[in-house]
Amino acid sequence: DLVASVSLKAFQKDTLHAIVRRFGFKEQSGLELKKFSLQMIANDKLLSINDFNLELPNTTLTLDDASVSYDSLMSLFSLTEDVKFQGKLNGKIYPNDFSPIMEMLEYVDEPMDLSLDFEGNGKHLEIPSVRLFNRKYIRMSGNAEIYASDDVQQGLSANATLSRFFIPEEGVAYLTSSMNGHLPPVIGTLGFIDFQGNVRTNDNKVKVDGMALTGAGKLLADMTMDTDKSGNHFYSGKLVGTDLNLGTLMSDKKKFGLADFNVELEGLNYQGNYPEAYIKAIVPSLEYSGYRYENMTLDGVYKNGGFN
Repeated sequence: DLVASVSLKAFQKDTLHAIVRRFGFKEQSGLELKKFSLQMIANDKLLSINDFNLELPNTTLTLDDASVSYDSLMSLFSLTEDVKFQGKLNGKIYPNDFSPIMEMLEYVDEPMDLSLDFEGNGKHLEIPSVRLFNRKYIRMSGNAEIYASDDVQQGLSANATLSRFFIPEEGVAYLTSSMNGHLPPVIGTLGFIDFQGNVRTNDNKVKVDGMALTGAGKLLADMTMDTDKSGNHFYSGKLVGTDLNLGTLMSDKKKFGLADFNVELEGLNYQGNYPEAYIKAIVPSLEYSGYRYENMTLDGVYKNGGFN
């Protein structure tokens, strides 16, 4: 289904004045744009956007102070380096509105307030300030950069710095329940999560490095997640834990207690709810089966609840 109401007030060699009063559609996938409207005025050097409004079934977004400058209209359409843009985006996001393109969000129906400033040029977008907030399950602030490659097959790459990413215990329970099967089971054991660090994405890889304080202890991470063509996730990298409750993380409090460790993981994945990975580790202290071990090294495969 498609609905459109567009008025072209002026269209000349160096002048454009268009009003989109209403544009909407509903795809077979279920993705629905209820309403999109804006007023656009452009000359041979500057384009301004006013009255921008976007509505999904529940999500609403508005764009303020948006403008684009360029050397020529031809460079605007080609997104060359001389094209410069800026603006402010605000709104309320319901993640499940995007479930037709991200299945994991189907049951995440709690709204988040969004505010961000953006600027950039060509195919480079900078977001100096972004904030996502829901008192119940997420509080996030930071900045980001997004790059679009000239090679369409490479898609987008992004770098984000999170000055604060906090999910209270109630939020962790809500997200792991709502996104059942799409998050590593260990996430549900962490209690709260308070993270500061960097996130980078490129192709099918997501790289995370930073410090997380959780209900199970303190963790320094430098991890990469790869996704194969079947949608399976594999994790590799380094983890440094301090007073980390492994019994809580592995859902096996009878065997595991507190631990300090420096671990390299390769190919971590989950078979059912059980982790499997090649592990190389230096362990200053580890509580296991009621005993405390010190100054250990591990080099082998963790599988079916034990090391080989």
